[in-house]
Amino acid sequence: MSTPLKFILVKPRNPDNIGACARAMANFGLSELALVSPFGSD
Repeated sequence: MSTPLKFILVKPRNPDNIGACARAMANFGLSELALVSPFGSD
């Protein structure tokens, strides 16, 4: 049994980086992505 992976991006500033991470995750069949304190959420 495999352990589920969750990717956590902390303080991402560039939306392109979030999209690139999501696309890479989709290529590997991963779907758990969390954002912690994204830029502009203050």
